[in-house]
Amino acid sequence: MREISFRGIFVQAVAVFGMVWLFATAASGQSIDDDALGGSNTQPTEQEASDETPEKKPTRSTGSASIDPSTLSRVEVLPPLLSYSKCELKLPDGFDWTPQEVWAWEERACLGERIDMRVYYEQKYGRKFTCRASRPDYYPVEAELSANFIQTMIRQPLYKRLLHDRGIEIYCARIRDEIRLNDSQLHRPLIFGYSRLEKGGIFVRFRSESILAIIGSVVSERLEGYALQLASDLLLSNGSRFEKDVRLTGARVMGNIEANKSIFEGTFRLNNADVGRNATFNGSRMNAVLMASSRFGFNITAVGATFSGPLNMTLSRVEGSVNLRGNSHFQNIVTLDSALVQGNVYADSSRFDGLFNLSSAEIERSVLLDKKSTFNEVRMASATIGRNVNAESSTFNGPFIGDLATIGGTLIIRNGALFKDIVRFPRAKIAGSLEAASAVFEKPIDFYGININGGAFLKDQSTFKDVNLSAATIGDSLQLTGSTFDGRLDLTNATIARELHLTSPLPAEDRTVDGPTNHPPPIWTDKAHLILRNVTAGAIQDTASAWDNLSGRLDLVGLTYERLGGLRSTRDSTMAARDEDWLLDWLSMQQDREFAFMPQPYEQLGRILRQTGQTEKGEDILYALRDHERTHDATTIGIRLWLTFTWLFIGYGYEVLIVVLWLFALMIGGGMYIFWTPIGRQLGVRWCLFYSLDMSIPFVDLNPEEHWALTQTMSIGTQIYTGIHRIVALILASFLAAGMSGMVG
Repeated sequence: MREISFRGIFVQAVAVFGMVWLFATAASGQSIDDDALGGSNTQPTEQEASDETPEKKPTRSTGSASIDPSTLSRVEVLPPLLSYSKCELKLPDGFDWTPQEVWAWEERACLGERIDMRVYYEQKYGRKFTCRASRPDYYPVEAELSANFIQTMIRQPLYKRLLHDRGIEIYCARIRDEIRLNDSQLHRPLIFGYSRLEKGGIFVRFRSESILAIIGSVVSERLEGYALQLASDLLLSNGSRFEKDVRLTGARVMGNIEANKSIFEGTFRLNNADVGRNATFNGSRMNAVLMASSRFGFNITAVGATFSGPLNMTLSRVEGSVNLRGNSHFQNIVTLDSALVQGNVYADSSRFDGLFNLSSAEIERSVLLDKKSTFNEVRMASATIGRNVNAESSTFNGPFIGDLATIGGTLIIRNGALFKDIVRFPRAKIAGSLEAASAVFEKPIDFYGININGGAFLKDQSTFKDVNLSAATIGDSLQLTGSTFDGRLDLTNATIARELHLTSPLPAEDRTVDGPTNHPPPIWTDKAHLILRNVTAGAIQDTASAWDNLSGRLDLVGLTYERLGGLRSTRDSTMAARDEDWLLDWLSMQQDREFAFMPQPYEQLGRILRQTGQTEKGEDILYALRDHERTHDATTIGIRLWLTFTWLFIGYGYEVLIVVLWLFALMIGGGMYIFWTPIGRQLGVRWCLFYSLDMSIPFVDLNPEEHWALTQTMSIGTQIYTGIHRIVALILASFLAAGMSGMVG
């Protein structure tokens, strides 16, 4: 005999009172509130039922809208009654409840048991049916539940308060009509497992303090969750298929949103949402995923997923990382335009067929486009990246654009990275280095005006077409060792703080007996041009072979440097150690060009050689400059005569003793001429030479009275000669003075 207790009496009294009230209301002709019984006649508002739920204009989330549990206080939290061995509240009569629905309430939900329709079928027929959500014919009539039954359990307070803490778990059920839970409240789990929701569900402004889960199920129509609020997780996973849109615009989920290992054939909308933890799409097949202007407390992750439509995270805030990796396939645009990501952006080991857009985004850590990923177009114009941009070993079939980007670390392009279209980072700022090593660039590279705080390394068997580094600022060295250049390398107006590094000797510890002694020099193809116009560099570090095959395609005009040879050079490996013939050949490489000959490269090299103690070699370079000007570039007769005279008399100012020889020859010649005159033969050779010496020294008379008297006895021809002799001597003396004073040269 059952023991009588006050608890049982109280519960029975409450149940009887509730049933009496319900039937009294029906008998009096009053309409039954749908919110009380969960009837299916309740229609959503026009906004709720529309195909396009109005969305806010995307604005960048600041994170200030983080979920506060207090905001869920309107959820009706009814403490569960004590457990029973038998459910004391029956489903109401007169509402055509099916036998399986009566069983589902009285023997399962009310007692905290899972509503598994296979168990009901087994109890009735002695066997279970196969539960396969993708096959409606696998579900017998005994597995069908009505949406009205589900709504009654959730919306009717008398039933809702009797729910066990385990909540409502519906497995292997077929629900033919639309589940309407708009504006409903539940503080326990609601789970649909391996079921068919053939008309979808409306969860507009649905509130729960626990999870909402659809796992392993098929949802044939839209799932509407505008302004949904959950204090725990939203699970749409484990092999589920959503054949229409999933709309979660404005949702607030304190836990995770998991859409893993499922198929979403419609659009997944999560715009203007607030997610307390992660949003994951691992192993799923997605169409369009729209998550603009949303906040995510941790990560967004898609590992091994396929996205046939766009993945839009414009203006969103991600307080963790964005993980798009693990052999995922993105067939359309992926955009983080103007988004804030406090962790990393991983786009590795995957395929991106559309635009990958990080324009104006702020990434506080690194962007990783590596591990053999394949990209079409990548844009990060005006983006701010706190650490590195890594593009190792990946293939880029379209443009790689980074105009005005700011990179707090290093731009890493190496290990077989392949770029089949242009690479553009004009006026970008890189706090670390630019490293392009063992990479292939099939189209031009534009780094105009780039500011690199560290070094720029275009090295290690990389292959380049046109490279534009004009107006670039490089805080360390520019290295070109071992790479192949098949177009223009334009460094016009660039500043290199340390070395223009073409190659250098290998350290002793890296040398082998039969191996090379230097780092490999760059390879210049027949299409290559090296433009060093107006470049400022601290030093030039090279070997003799580093300039091979550049004849006629080298521009050195305006190139300035402070020394020849860098930190890794030896005494014998610097340009200064080579003979003047090699240096002149190097300078002559630039002569076969469209513009006129320019003296500045000669003057720069000569100046540096003289400053480093190689005066003779420097003067040889400057002598060759003037010689070239005299023979090829004199534009007027006056200039040509001047250059000719300076060449004849003082070797352009670098061989002043030539004029002394000219003066000596003038004295000897003048003495011989005077000697062959009648008076000269009378006075003798000695006197004639002394007289010629006197005439060869301007403004000085060694014996004025005697020479004046002698001059009066000379013939007119001899007197004319003496006048010419004195003029020539004056001219030669002037060249001597100019050469010795440095006015010429």
